Amino acid sequence: MSPAFIKESLSIEGVQIGLAFLIDLLIGDPRWLPHPVRFMGFLIKRLESLRKIFKGAFLERIGGLIIVLFMVSLTFLGSCLIVSVLHRLMVLESPVIKALTFLFFVLLISTTLATKGLADACIEVIAHLKEGRLKEARRSLSMIVGRDTENLSEEQVLRATLESLSENLSDGVIAPLFYLTIGGLPFAMTYKAINTMDSMIGYKNESYRYLGWAAAKLDDIANYIPARLSAAMIIIAIFFIETSKAIYKLFDKLIFKKPSPCRRFIILTVFMIYDFLLLIKDAFTIGYLFSKRSFLVTLMDGKNSPSPNSGYPEAALAGALGVRLGGPSTYKGVLVEKPFIGLSLRQITIEIAEEAIRLFYLSALIAVIIAVGVRL
Repeated sequence: MSPAFIKESLSIEGVQIGLAFLIDLLIGDPRWLPHPVRFMGFLIKRLESLRKIFKGAFLERIGGLIIVLFMVSLTFLGSCLIVSVLHRLMVLESPVIKALTFLFFVLLISTTLATKGLADACIEVIAHLKEGRLKEARRSLSMIVGRDTENLSEEQVLRATLESLSENLSDGVIAPLFYLTIGGLPFAMTYKAINTMDSMIGYKNESYRYLGWAAAKLDDIANYIPARLSAAMIIIAIFFIETSKAIYKLFDKLIFKKPSPCRRFIILTVFMIYDFLLLIKDAFTIGYLFSKRSFLVTLMDGKNSPSPNSGYPEAALAGALGVRLGGPSTYKGVLVEKPFIGLSLRQITIEIAEEAIRLFYLSALIAVIIAVGVRL
């Protein structure tokens, strides 16, 4: 493939990223729709048979490296070829073919994002808890986390949900957006292949310690920048959320809930003349303080995780909400000691979990706006 061909394949427009995000919010990843990640998973599962040939610690590492090189090369070059064909179809004279090709391209881009799917999975856990169905909440949680969930309390279920939400914000939303922005669909699809390999064979247990070594290391590298960008998006998002809440409370309690229209007018006039800007400044100060706490917790506890990356968005979320995440967890009956992340200023409740969902969506929206702006 020529450099010009590769350059053409890496191009993407801001409007395509924005529309792909909207499609992902509307339909997510329905099971009836063919998804590239399922094909990637099928290939990775088939390639695991290399362990029959490459036996022993050293050779298994070689086998794992071959899987990584094959999947990365196939995904990148295959995506470049698909994008190149779609670009050529989009310059044809037929408006119908142009429109259908454009729609297909945007739909393909949307498969690299998982905003709705990740949020819905967490919302399902919260919905079960709101209805008092702890057992069902544990079962739903087990679909999105690797730890044992059978004996978790309601607060532990919520804590695990928040941890999953923060980690998946990076893996499922910010990272794909980052790679879409810098390298179009081929980069984003290649990232999805790397992430899928890590989720399938990148474990440190006896089965995959050597075979999945290369996949795990490459995933750490690929997520280094997105994880820290995810923390930044959360820090920005909590500023806007808390500032808007403060402004809303100001108008709601002091103006709109006053029974007398005359009194309402007088109060509003006084605010406009004397204190309106000062009160708005106070609202911004509140937002800044929440954002600052999230930033400081990220600095202090971002490295308090076995993963070199997942601790950063987790710490940002913990700081934004004023809760403590992390701590010991059980995996397949084995207790794993992990450091705590964040300050335990509030007990984790359903209301806080719902606030985390809003923070998740706003963080994703801010990232999309930036990505679209860069590509315009």
